[in-house]
Amino acid sequence: MLTKTIALLTSPITLVIAAVVALGAILVLAFATGTTAAEKFAAVFNWFKEAAITALSAVVFAFKNWKAVLEHVFVGAVLNLVRFASQVRHFFVEVIPATLSWFADNWKDVFRTIWRFTATVATNIGKNLKGLWDAIIGFAKGEGWNFEWTPLLEGFESAVKEMPKIAERQIGPLEADLQRRVDELGSQINEKWQAHDAEFRAQLSDSPAVDAVTGVEGGPMELSVDTEELEVAMEKATVGVVGTFQGAAAERLGSAGPADRTAIATEETARNTKRLLDEFRRGGASFA
Repeated sequence: MLTKTIALLTSPITLVIAAVVALGAILVLAFATGTTAAEKFAAVFNWFKEAAITALSAVVFAFKNWKAVLEHVFVGAVLNLVRFASQVRHFFVEVIPATLSWFADNWKDVFRTIWRFTATVATNIGKNLKGLWDAIIGFAKGEGWNFEWTPLLEGFESAVKEMPKIAERQIGPLEADLQRRVDELGSQINEKWQAHDAEFRAQLSDSPAVDAVTGVEGGPMELSVDTEELEVAMEKATVGVVGTFQGAAAERLGSAGPADRTAIATEETARNTKRLLDEFRRGGASFA
């Protein structure tokens, strides 16, 4: 199971498909819960971060333990081949002869059962159709709706006394040994994976490159914004725009044309933007 998971994780196509599907699912779930925009995108980022770390850890693990993984895959393939051959042999040697022998002894009861089944189903269908028609007529006469469904197999009784006795498939020594070896290899790989993944994440959390991206050592994403510089830049842009419209408004003093209305709306937008920026700075800009 672990080797199949590693193979899927190392497939670029699988990663791309999983990323697209997961992104859509996470966004839908996040917006449905009514959380803030910061929490939504933080959840998406942290999920992708975790998925990327897991995929990278699996790739590194596969390269470091390629012999054990390859042996597990090979032994598992041989086990499936041996098991399939045993199942085919059991089908032709045990299932078919036992079924034919049973049919030879019970063919009369088999056909009698088929006839009873057909007759019972047909009779009950007729009862249901008649009852439905009577219910429709009674409803039209104002007597109310009175309809009772009759199960199609009501009254059916099988004439077959017993079913064929087929011996269960016996697991041979080779299949048992292969299964035991696969279980041992899977347990060993799983133990190595747990240790490797814990060590890999510990090393990754101490990496300066990861800290530079995430902003914290192995923690969730936090996005820091220099609100002072942002406020200065927005004020400069606002003053330039508002001043232009204020000049236009002065030239058209006393009029209520489109330019004056635009200038008033722009000034109001600038004030609201500055107020939001102040609240943003006081509350902090971070993804928790």
